Amino acid sequence: MQRPVTDLTEHLKRYNDAVLIVGSKALQRVLPEEQQEDPDFIKKEPLFFQPGENSMNIFSRKTMIKNPNMFWKFYDQIIMKNPEESTNTYNKIKELIDMNLIKSVIDFNTDGTLSNIKSEYTPMRGNRNVLQCVKCKETFYTPDVNLDVDKPILCCDLNGGSCKGKVKPTIPFYGEKYSTEDTSKIFHDIFTYDEEDKPTGLNTHTLILIGPNFTEDLLDEIITGFNQFRPQQPDTFSVFITDNDDLFMNDYAADFGTTYDIEESLTKLINALKE
Repeated sequence: MQRPVTDLTEHLKRYNDAVLIVGSKALQRVLPEEQQEDPDFIKKEPLFFQPGENSMNIFSRKTMIKNPNMFWKFYDQIIMKNPEESTNTYNKIKELIDMNLIKSVIDFNTDGTLSNIKSEYTPMRGNRNVLQCVKCKETFYTPDVNLDVDKPILCCDLNGGSCKGKVKPTIPFYGEKYSTEDTSKIFHDIFTYDEEDKPTGLNTHTLILIGPNFTEDLLDEIITGFNQFRPQQPDTFSVFITDNDDLFMNDYAADFGTTYDIEESLTKLINALKE
């Protein structure tokens, strides 16, 4: 039996402690106008690496040190200049956050659009617009950095200081695990822990996922753990706002879910909360 949306809106207003996960499927690729008009545009653009080369090997710590020219060209052309965007969806997400019903946001995207929100914010995949020194941890705004280099970028090259630590993207290399610190933080946002740091229950009454990529092992661990503790804390809801993953919603026993346009779904939820 489908529950009325008022059950969800009243629940969110009652507890004001929802955890929001913004998945990679919340974004849509928005091509520049010239690419939209010319489907062969990308074929005409010269590539700096030959077809067949493994991009997973290019975007690696080893390549950043051994072949910085290739590494930073890849970062510049493929990551910085070929972003995924969904401005309208993000505006709706921000509007939802501004309603003060969400205590923390976990972002699996790299654009940094949500970095200035009022809620606690954890960018699990970093921010493509931010580079960081591996030694002193100073950060640099990517568009201000010359990426056309033949040697590793050092901190002292950018700030004129004495630190000779290498500067790297804040987004993980291919195959690199998420930060232990960030992973611990988001789990403590969602779960309560005992003195031995073992999970004992839920630290939120609502788990909301927008555009989740259900192939993410970390997401599976979060949702499975959330469902595991729900029998002990029955006044909890899970909400999946996706565009096509109804099978996963059934598998994970979501209380509320949508499988059509994400932006439209957010608009309907926000309007219901305003009533």
